[in-house]
Amino acid sequence: MTCSDDLRRLHFINALFAELTGNDLYLAQQIQSAITTSLAEVESRPPSDPAFTAAAGRLLERLLSGQEDHGFFHWDAAESATAATPLFTREHVLAGLKNLARYAKRPCS
Repeated sequence: MTCSDDLRRLHFINALFAELTGNDLYLAQQIQSAITTSLAEVESRPPSDPAFTAAAGRLLERLLSGQEDHGFFHWDAAESATAATPLFTREHVLAGLKNLARYAKRPCS
């Protein structure tokens, strides 16, 4: 993995967990390290790897699960060939918004 790949992942983690880390890059780096050590062959994976993104989403969802005022929605646009088309994008985003409507705070990914 190159330095730019590592930096892209760090920015992603910092943005996703900003409310929990207070934008502290050291904490974001610790979260990134925990996620990458849980994935096999992480060095050969690109920074936009769906497994890394999904693992980060699961971790955030688990961390926020006990907080009743937080909602989290992760939509994987790469789940199928048609998922990122305008019609299906709209369907998935609206489903996510309906799911988040009951929460006061809504960090989205």
